[in-house]
Amino acid sequence: HNPTKTNSLFNKKVLVVKKSDNSGEPIDSSILRKTCVENGIQVSKSFSTTKDEIGLVLNSETAAKTLVDKLKVSAPSHKVQDLPSRTPTINVVGVPNDIEKDELKEEIFLQNPTLRQLNSKFGEQGEGKFAILAITKLKNNDELSRATISVSNTIRDFIASGCNDRIYLGNGTCKVYDTFHVKRCFKCQIFGHIREKCDKTVSCGFCSGSHETRSCPIKSTSNLTDSCCSNCKISDNIDHVNNCKHPAYSIDCPIFKAEQAKLKKSIPFYLKK
Repeated sequence: HNPTKTNSLFNKKVLVVKKSDNSGEPIDSSILRKTCVENGIQVSKSFSTTKDEIGLVLNSETAAKTLVDKLKVSAPSHKVQDLPSRTPTINVVGVPNDIEKDELKEEIFLQNPTLRQLNSKFGEQGEGKFAILAITKLKNNDELSRATISVSNTIRDFIASGCNDRIYLGNGTCKVYDTFHVKRCFKCQIFGHIREKCDKTVSCGFCSGSHETRSCPIKSTSNLTDSCCSNCKISDNIDHVNNCKHPAYSIDCPIFKAEQAKLKKSIPFYLKK
């Protein structure tokens, strides 16, 4: 594993085939397959995006350009666009409480010199990204905190493959975990947008009633069996409807987990798994 060479997947082209301008439906898989086969287009991976559109990882810029040109003929109502590439966010657990972001970054680089090397070689705005976003105290330990760090796909790959998801810090090592921030509106509870941009009716995150979560009349006196997820409640999936006895903000919500899975597909590091 040579961490100073960016992984080939991170340099590939990722496209998204938009829904039809006419019907609003995703592209027919048989049309997409035929277009790729007949034109010798090599696709490393395909997946559904957060908007239920089709994402494709192609081996080269040339393959991507060919696909775009050919789909203009075989599926003219479907636009093809570059998929904005996100970078991973990690939590490093067990950092000292009394440490500033810049100080922590320097200590990590001192004890993990390859991370500094990657940061210097590829740059903070590129595949050397290592930006500490926040340091938060742990609930179960008064002396330690959790550092949330935005890293490049290359650095995330090195921490996973070269460091076994641990980094040296102080007189020991800290475990590294992935974290995925899925937007959920605190007004209507629907995923994908925030309260400030919401034009929908209010829905309680605990009981799905027509009131603010903080004003819920039963939240403080009830247990979770009295809760009702507003997203699962109106889902087209009958299993979600039958198992909606949890708050909309529960990490065990199947719709939340599905949104997390879709988010991962927009981050190249996770596409290689």
